[in-house]
Amino acid sequence: MASPDAAHGESERGYAMVAAVAAMALFALLALDGIGMGRGAVAGASAAVEHARLVAAANAGTAIAVHGLGLVEAPRRWQPSSELHVVDFDGMTMSITVEDEMAKVPLNFVQAPRIKRLFELAGVPITQVDGLVAAFLRLRGDPIVGSGVSRSPSVPAGLTAIDELTLLDGMTPAIYARLAPAVTVAGTTLAFDPQDAGPLARAVMSAGATTPQAIGQVVSSADRQPALTTSEVRRYGHSLAIRVEVGDGANGHFVQTTIVELTGVAGQPYLVRALS
Repeated sequence: MASPDAAHGESERGYAMVAAVAAMALFALLALDGIGMGRGAVAGASAAVEHARLVAAANAGTAIAVHGLGLVEAPRRWQPSSELHVVDFDGMTMSITVEDEMAKVPLNFVQAPRIKRLFELAGVPITQVDGLVAAFLRLRGDPIVGSGVSRSPSVPAGLTAIDELTLLDGMTPAIYARLAPAVTVAGTTLAFDPQDAGPLARAVMSAGATTPQAIGQVVSSADRQPALTTSEVRRYGHSLAIRVEVGDGANGHFVQTTIVELTGVAGQPYLVRALS
């Protein structure tokens, strides 16, 4: 029969074994947790590196577009248009387009009559036009009619992105799809250049065309005007939207739109006005 001291020793060894096993289990759990955190950190770092590559490619695409717009040789010079430029860069594909923001309706500066014409021509039902115009003016931050306060057309209002139009009650996806290519929030004045403008923007910004027949004549006349040759068009001082869509051939995808202004200065050929 074991002595009390021997029994006590066996008990202590048993407790020690339990404690050791518990400690080993705890360390194993901590190790597994650490491995999981390590894998998560590696995955996060990998995703960050991939995103950085996509952003770098988009920035490179913007630089390529600015270079193309500033080429001295007229036949090679890029022009704002719907033309798609596809460029391979570091194993990724960039699709680049350039649009002249001065060839669009400046939403922050046009007044109610032109906004009404814009909505009518975009297909807003006649019974909803006035309500949509009022909602737009409120969204833009215009003073309430009758308050005695007026907004100077030289002071920009509150819209900062075209997609804010989707916030308007009554704005449908179909109407927004017609409006979006014809409008801009990058304009800094009411200045408008019809050279690269689409029919909707031309009709809205034309002076004196208030009836559907008159608007149709303006659009038709603008379409018949001969385009300027590329040697005549440099667009210094214009705000240009450079849209770069980047894909890596797998799941990586990134879109960046940069509003730039060409300066004509060799040391600083362009200024970035907005980035989204």
